[in-house]
Amino acid sequence: MTKVKQGLSVLTTKGSIEKHLRKVMLLIGLVLLLSGVISEAMYITTSRVAYGDTVVSSAYLTLGILLILVGFLFTLSSVKIPKIRFP
Repeated sequence: MTKVKQGLSVLTTKGSIEKHLRKVMLLIGLVLLLSGVISEAMYITTSRVAYGDTVVSSAYLTLGILLILVGFLFTLSSVKIPKIRFP
C-alpha cells in the first residue's frame, strides 16, 4: 500500500501541477483578452457615432470591457510573484 502511495506522489508533484495550472490560467486569460478586444472592435464597427443608440452596440461595449478586465485578472493570476523581502 505504501509503494502505491509513493508511486502516485512521484507522478503528481506539487510543482508540476502548479506549473500546468499557471499555463492554463495564462491561456484562459489571453483568450478572454483577445475576445474582449474583438468585442470592442465589433462595438466600434456597429456604432456609427461615439455612443451607439442601439442596445446591441452597448452590449458589445459592456461585454468587451468585462472580458478585458477578467482576462487581465486571469493573466495576472498566472504570474508567479516572488516574495518581497525587506532588509
